[in-house]
Amino acid sequence: MSVERVFGVDSRVQVSPKTSPPYKWICFLQVSFGRESFIGTGFAINMPLINRKMIVTSGHLVFNRSYANAMRVTFPGEAPVQVTRDDLWAPPEYVNSHDQNYDYGLILLPGQSDEGFGWSTLIPDDELHHRLVSICGFPGDKEENTMWISGGRIESSDQHLLYYEIDTMAGMSGSPVYTWHKGYWTVVGIHRCCQSGPSNQANRLLSSMIFTMLGKAGGPKKFALESEAFPNVYMRCNASGFTAPSGSGGGEINCQYGPPSEWETFYFCPVEVAPSLAPQSRESYVVALRNVFWNMTWVRMDSQGMDRPAGPGGGQVNCQHASTEAKRWEAFTIKAQERGVSFQSLQWPNIYIRMDGGSVHQFTGSGGGVVNCQYYNSPYDVKSWECFTCHEQN
Repeated sequence: MSVERVFGVDSRVQVSPKTSPPYKWICFLQVSFGRESFIGTGFAINMPLINRKMIVTSGHLVFNRSYANAMRVTFPGEAPVQVTRDDLWAPPEYVNSHDQNYDYGLILLPGQSDEGFGWSTLIPDDELHHRLVSICGFPGDKEENTMWISGGRIESSDQHLLYYEIDTMAGMSGSPVYTWHKGYWTVVGIHRCCQSGPSNQANRLLSSMIFTMLGKAGGPKKFALESEAFPNVYMRCNASGFTAPSGSGGGEINCQYGPPSEWETFYFCPVEVAPSLAPQSRESYVVALRNVFWNMTWVRMDSQGMDRPAGPGGGQVNCQHASTEAKRWEAFTIKAQERGVSFQSLQWPNIYIRMDGGSVHQFTGSGGGVVNCQYYNSPYDVKSWECFTCHEQN
């Protein structure tokens, strides 16, 4: 199914034992497409706000002219799990046209579990270039169900793929490509083999990929954000006329009086999550907020140089078009507060979404009030104007 290669001297090393993190999150796949059978690799990721265990792998292990009619998933030290067709998914771009930029797939296992790798869609190109990464999986040229690891540097990247000269062989398609990031092993790509050119390749983890996968897994969850300071006042999005990405963003984020509609409802799309072994802290995961009514719209923040608290707030909170991937300007760490939660910008670490709904006492077609930024030296100083209750919506 794939062409993979060793570059010069084989640098792969066997992993034994393989029952400790992160190796215990990597699974051996035995896949059947009618009379054809293959082996491959998958891995569990820590995905908040869903009720299934998510296994990520290559698209060609899930779909090869048709979906696999049988698959066995074996994690180290655990009994094999038989997977049915209904638990497999590959993106339509791969199913319909075999687009290699979309060669990734999803396996859903029963039960809820946060066991799995941390991962990130937010590491920028300049930080990925020459970054050290590891690839770990189950190569077909070794004894069956033995795990092997190799490593090296990412040589280059584009919008969809990572390129590297790291030793792999058939059977390692679907392996995690992971790096040390913020104190944890963090997945940045899904190894997929080499179809052409001198390098092995991986499909890069992207916010659009995660958003689409969540749709198969029963997510992403939708929430209306009610101000803690101004009861029954919700954050509102209006992206009318905003049809393409813009460096300065566009559209409008303001307030609306409840009850909330789809204009006041946002998908919580995780874009960076720590592994399940991480301490359960307020920094556990980062989300991008995507409006439900204006489905191609992220919430965006620009601090505009704000470097101290200001009574009326400052900076700008507006929209970014979702035809571009969510970047750090559209990413917010969810911080638990004494009342509700706050949304801290990933790009601007001391800046939080602020809402002033003091003038909003009834519904108006254009909304009202102000949603902008506020600066705090510590997350423990955050006030109610920057705190929200998240009401899950159907």
